[in-house]
Amino acid sequence: MLVSDLAAITTVIAFFVTLISILFSARRYISIRNQELASERFKTYHGIVKAVSKGSDEDGVLKLVSQVDYIYELRNFKEYSELSQNLLGQLRERWKHGEDPAVYKTLKEAIDDTLSALQKK
Repeated sequence: MLVSDLAAITTVIAFFVTLISILFSARRYISIRNQELASERFKTYHGIVKAVSKGSDEDGVLKLVSQVDYIYELRNFKEYSELSQNLLGQLRERWKHGEDPAVYKTLKEAIDDTLSALQKK
């Protein structure tokens, strides 16, 4: 075996070590990023749930259209589908007795549409 052969083998080994290192780093980065995104989605979901159930957010009382929008937005959180269905069912019952009939009708339609969409997924 010649020195040039050893140099070629060393170069190939160094290339693969570098490649493995890069792949490991990329995998680690993706894993960390996915955890960060999951945490952000968790916070966003619970912020929406809080706003819908209280009827207000950090800016004050929600207008009906905003509350309806938040209800429809719950469709985008498939990982919380079962929880959303349970929550929306409870809110529909609670609002049945405490809201103005016209407001309740609008909220009920939004809830029913969202529940229907969540049950299909």
